[in-house]
Amino acid sequence: MCSILVVDDEPSVREVMAHWAERLGHEVRQAADADEALERMAERAAGVAVCDVKMPGHDGVWLAERLRDEYPGTAVVMATAVQDADVALSSLRLGAVDFLPKPFSSEQFRHSLARGVRWHRDAEHARQRLESLQREVHEHLAHIESFFAATPVVSDADLDRLIDGIMPDHAAVEHARRVAAIATNMAVHLGIRSPELADIQRAALLHDLGRVALPATILCKPAQLSDEEIEIVRQQPRLVSEILDRTAFLAPAAVIVRAIFEHVDGTGYPWALRGEEIPQGARIIALADAIDAMTHHRVHREARTPAEAIFEIQRCRGTQFDPEAVNALLSVVHLHWTSVARRPAVEAESSDTPAPQPAGLFDLTRGRHASSATNGAGVPLPDDPACAGSGGPAHSEDTASG
Repeated sequence: MCSILVVDDEPSVREVMAHWAERLGHEVRQAADADEALERMAERAAGVAVCDVKMPGHDGVWLAERLRDEYPGTAVVMATAVQDADVALSSLRLGAVDFLPKPFSSEQFRHSLARGVRWHRDAEHARQRLESLQREVHEHLAHIESFFAATPVVSDADLDRLIDGIMPDHAAVEHARRVAAIATNMAVHLGIRSPELADIQRAALLHDLGRVALPATILCKPAQLSDEEIEIVRQQPRLVSEILDRTAFLAPAAVIVRAIFEHVDGTGYPWALRGEEIPQGARIIALADAIDAMTHHRVHREARTPAEAIFEIQRCRGTQFDPEAVNALLSVVHLHWTSVARRPAVEAESSDTPAPQPAGLFDLTRGRHASSATNGAGVPLPDDPACAGSGGPAHSEDTASG
């Protein structure tokens, strides 16, 4: 059974629709116009509202818009004698789940009502699930806060201990440290020195802290995230940076952490910052995180080769990624690649043991990161190149931002 509101200025039509709905086992209330309908909704929200379009005063399209904004869990079915495709399209754009052209049969009414009931139940289920996820996030954030309270951080040694203790697994710790190393190399190439360099390194170590607050159902989901799940993910940089900001030693890093998922073209989150509105450290770490995540296995896709990852980063240069930071990454990678290529051949031939690799970001000669560790955090954030199918509404498995 579902609560149905029938809105029509013709009493006979209202009675017929109400009778049909009652025969289907639903609880039915009636309203003669849009204002009365809103009064009935204020008393108790209906699961489905069947609305006439042409009514005295405010019409049904106006009412559908109000219902969408004030009662997002109510399914709206438009019923009208107006044979106008524009009216139908306007109704559907405003969120109506069906459009009934008068005159309609009891069978047509039944099908439209059933569709509205299903939509309402799905919306109610999604609302309950969202509330459950938000409660879980709140609990995880409380855990992070208590961890920081019990683990004062006044030095880099303290931060290292905190990272070891708070990250979900060893792979996540290794990912954080690799990103910190890449970001530090890039920052040095760009001429950045301490104290800013130290803040970038600390922010890079903490860049994934928001994932600790994410529910496991989001963190390890192998399929596309829902809109509600994406919204929860996008809250994390802001929420986590607020926790970091309370620790004086990490306050400068907090400013960077909250902006790591911004894009230089303004399509990132949480504030849609553009270009130099994004702290330089955040622009550097975003790229370091992307290259490391793309070259490691994730729950929803295999690792890409470094060459593939670089190609993807170049494609997103100037949209997702800062061109200056891209140049710094390419220079750092080129230096490592060159040092590998210049190893004396006799050295490799003189022993069955492979020659030592110079310190660097990846083993580009193997087409895969030298480390076999995975990122461990499971879910890439929406619109992140590591994301490959987890979130951004316009992002595919093979793209970083488009």
